[in-house]
Amino acid sequence: MRPLLALAALASALPIAAQTYRIAGVVVNSETGAALDRVKVSVSPTSARTRPMEATTGSNGRFAFANLPADKWLLTARRRGYLDQEFGQPASLASASVAIVTGPGEDTDHLVFGIHKPAMIAGKVVDSSGDPVENAFVQVLRWAVVNGRRQVHPFSSGWTNDDGAYAIGFLPAGSYFVAATGEPWYGPRLNQDRGAVAFPPQFYPNTPDPRAAVPVALRPGQEATADFTLTPAPAFTLTLNARRAQSARLRLSSEGIHGSPIWQSNSQEFSAPAYSFRLVPGRYTVWTWGGDFPVAATQTIELGSSNTEIDLAQDEPANVEVLVARAGMKPAEVADLGLGLVSEDGSGASPRMIPQDGALKFPSMPPGRYRLALIGPGAEDAYIDSVSAEGARFAKDVLDVVAGSAVRLRVAVNGNGGRVEGKVYRAGHPFPGALVVLSGDPSDQHGFVTDSDGSFDFKCVKPGNYVIYAVEDGSELEYSNPANLKSGQPVLVEPRKSLNLRLDLPEPAKPREAGKPEGRASLEGGLRVRAGLQTRGTAGLKPRAG
Repeated sequence: MRPLLALAALASALPIAAQTYRIAGVVVNSETGAALDRVKVSVSPTSARTRPMEATTGSNGRFAFANLPADKWLLTARRRGYLDQEFGQPASLASASVAIVTGPGEDTDHLVFGIHKPAMIAGKVVDSSGDPVENAFVQVLRWAVVNGRRQVHPFSSGWTNDDGAYAIGFLPAGSYFVAATGEPWYGPRLNQDRGAVAFPPQFYPNTPDPRAAVPVALRPGQEATADFTLTPAPAFTLTLNARRAQSARLRLSSEGIHGSPIWQSNSQEFSAPAYSFRLVPGRYTVWTWGGDFPVAATQTIELGSSNTEIDLAQDEPANVEVLVARAGMKPAEVADLGLGLVSEDGSGASPRMIPQDGALKFPSMPPGRYRLALIGPGAEDAYIDSVSAEGARFAKDVLDVVAGSAVRLRVAVNGNGGRVEGKVYRAGHPFPGALVVLSGDPSDQHGFVTDSDGSFDFKCVKPGNYVIYAVEDGSELEYSNPANLKSGQPVLVEPRKSLNLRLDLPEPAKPREAGKPEGRASLEGGLRVRAGLQTRGTAGLKPRAG
C-alpha cells in the first residue's frame, strides 16, 4: 500500500470527535445596557440535574462556556444588588426562562443577558394626628394567573419602625397594590368597651375602599413612595375561644383588593382559653394551625356593632392515601415521577415521589379543593389517565377534602401519550420566548415557553382533542377564557404519535420607535428579553420540564 493511501485508511478508521459548541455573550444592566462585571453566570443542561458550570464576568461583562454538546441549556446569573434570574426572564420575573439550544446552525455565541435591579416601595404610616404608627403591617400584592384566572395575591410585606417608616425591597418590576393596617397605641384596654377604636385597613393612595386602590408601577431599580394615614374608627372586641388547651398560631384577615386577603393580624401566638382582637365591623376569616394538629382550619366571622365571642373551630385533619398504577412507562421514568395535591389557590401540599409499589400518603391535609399534578423530571413523559375516589368527592378533576375524612384515591398514570412539537415564527423568523398553550378541557392545559430556536415540545400528552395557539406576551394570559381559543388551531393527539406544527405570530400592531427597548425576543445580535411571559409552574398550566 502506498504511504498516502495508508494514512488515509488510518484516518478513516479513527473515531470522529463529537462536534461541540459555545454559549457566550455579555451580561448587561437591563435598563442602561451597561456591561456588568463580577456576575456569576452558570449553565446546566435542562435534561439532567448536573452540577452547573460557572464563570464570572470581567470588566467587559463577557462570559463563555466552550466544548458543550448539542443540547438545551439553562443559563442563570447572580450579582450583588441585582435579582437572581434565568436567561430570557422579563423584568417582572413573571415568566419562564428561554432555554438555549446548541447545535448546527444555532448562533449562541453572541447572547445579550440583561439582568434587572430590584425595586422598592417605602413610605411612612401616621395616624390622623400626624403621629407615627409603630409596628404597622404593610402588605404588597400583585396580579397572578392562577387556574387560568387573573387574581391579586399577597407578594411581600414589612413592618414600620418607631418613626412609622417602612421599606419593602427586592421587588421585581411590575404593578403592585399596597395596604397598611395597625393598632392604635392609645385608647382603652381590650376589656374596656368605652371609647374603643381601631385602624381599618388603608389602601394606596390612602383610601379605606379596596375598590378605589391604585397600583404602584415600578421599573427595575426604582424606589416608589406610598404613605398612609390611618384614621381610627369605632371598634368592638372579637374573642376567639379555643376548644382545646394547646398553643397554636392564627392569622386574621378581611377581604381586600379583588377579594384578596388583607391581614389584620399575622401569625399571632395564642393559647387557650381565648384570644381577643379590637376590630371595626366587617367580615373576617381566621386561620389556625399548630399544636397537636399541624393543619390549617379556617372560619368566617361576621363582626357587627357589638362585642362578639365565638368558639374557634379546630377540625380534625384529613388523611389522603393514594395508590398509583402505571402503564406504558419504563422503571427509570417511574423513579423520577411524583404526585402533588395543588389547592385551588395555586399552593401545593407536600408533593411526594412515587415509590415502586405506587403507595403514597398525605397525612394531616387541610380541608379544601385540590387538583392532582404530576411532578419531577419524569412528569413530561406521563399523564394522569383516570382518578377514582373513596371518602371524598372527585368531579371535574377537583378533589373535595373535608375535615376528618379518610380519603383513598386510585390514580392511573399513563406513558402512552402523543407528542406535539414544532416552532413559532414571526415574519418568517423563529421566535424565542413565546408562550405556546395546548388547551384541552378546562383542567387540561399545557404551557411551553419557546426555546432560543423558537421550538416547543409537549412530549407526553393525554390523547384527545386540543386547540393550540401562541402569544408573544403570556404574563397575564387568562387561558381559561374561551375567547383565547378562537385564534387557535385544532389538533388531535393520538397515542404514541407525533405532530410537528408551525405557529405564526402576527406582526406587531405598530413599529417600535427607535431607541425604545425590544418587546420581543431576537437572536439577531444577541437574544433580547421580551416583556412578560407565563411563568413556569403557574398553577393550572402544565409546563415543559427543565
